[in-house]
Amino acid sequence: MNNYIIIENFNNIGNIIKKTISKIIITEDGIQGKTFTDHYNILLNNNELASDVWFDKYKIDEAGNCKFAVKRGYEDFKRLQNFKIYNDDNNHLLEKYTYAYGVINKMGILVIDPLYERVKYANENAYIVSYNTKYGYFSSIKKEQITPIIFENAKKFYEGYASVTYNNKSGYISRNHIITNPDEDRQYAIALNYEYANDFIDGIAEVGYYSKKVYIDKKNRQVKVRKRII
Repeated sequence: MNNYIIIENFNNIGNIIKKTISKIIITEDGIQGKTFTDHYNILLNNNELASDVWFDKYKIDEAGNCKFAVKRGYEDFKRLQNFKIYNDDNNHLLEKYTYAYGVINKMGILVIDPLYERVKYANENAYIVSYNTKYGYFSSIKKEQITPIIFENAKKFYEGYASVTYNNKSGYISRNHIITNPDEDRQYAIALNYEYANDFIDGIAEVGYYSKKVYIDKKNRQVKVRKRII
């Protein structure tokens, strides 16, 4: 680990560093050229790297964590198989990759491995990840999966609850409970009995029930509201 430069401080626990690597590429047509690629990591104050994997791009998100991406090709990430080397009209050597995303939290701990198509902060120390058009949740505090990656739709947590859709039915999961079997109603904070389920605001949420718009509280009781200003 040398020939790196410091890019920026990361939450006073270390620095984001960059190293540039060059390599020779020879295409099937025999055209040879050199590419230069920047790679990033977090060098912690104890002089250790936060990740064994050097990543290709990063962003400090609204939670103060480092959301990063690595380039993946066919062998590493088989479903996303559009890795190839090709020439443009000017015989420039171009490399095409797919990115996979992960997260290092603001304590410098790798909490989500770089395996997912998208990663989005979901409030309340949680992230939504997606893979193969399905969604699931991870903790941002420790390396813990909150749910399987099986939902057709997944929203952010508000007031401890997040709206999810599974098998075209919607309900809510709790931030304080881990889902191990999504087919069991009792694993949900509010079972999947609705056509849609909006976020909770002040303890009340709008849901679709038999083609009607109704409101429920956190105990899944229907309540009446005069008018909601959002």
